[in-house]
Amino acid sequence: MPVTLEEISQPSEQDLIDLEKIYQDYPSDLRWGSLQGELQENPRMQLYAARFNARLLAAISCTVKDSEIHLNHLCVRKVTRQRHVGRDLLRLLMAEHPNKKIHFQSCIDPEVGLSALFIQAGFNPQGCDFIYQPRC
Repeated sequence: MPVTLEEISQPSEQDLIDLEKIYQDYPSDLRWGSLQGELQENPRMQLYAARFNARLLAAISCTVKDSEIHLNHLCVRKVTRQRHVGRDLLRLLMAEHPNKKIHFQSCIDPEVGLSALFIQAGFNPQGCDFIYQPRC
């Protein structure tokens, strides 16, 4: 399933519907409404999404600093999981920022499968952190 990476700064009406669906099974305090508030309050935070056939299938928020990116709120729409959309989203994001160290911090439940996703995308696990260090 080939997806494209898109920064979502002004979501369309359909994008908002898709984002609600993406985050609907996330913990209640981290669903789209909370994330939307964080994005409005923090000008350094950006939202990226994976798009396929005009629909958003996955999303991740990023705080971009000079030489580093901190990832948060990665979620793939439930009906689309196990189709490599999350991995492709990460790889496209890495290609978009080829010279930046990328950091994701989370104590991930192994049953969720996010550990394997980050490792497949080229991140190195370090305790509760996953770090991608670009090759210079």
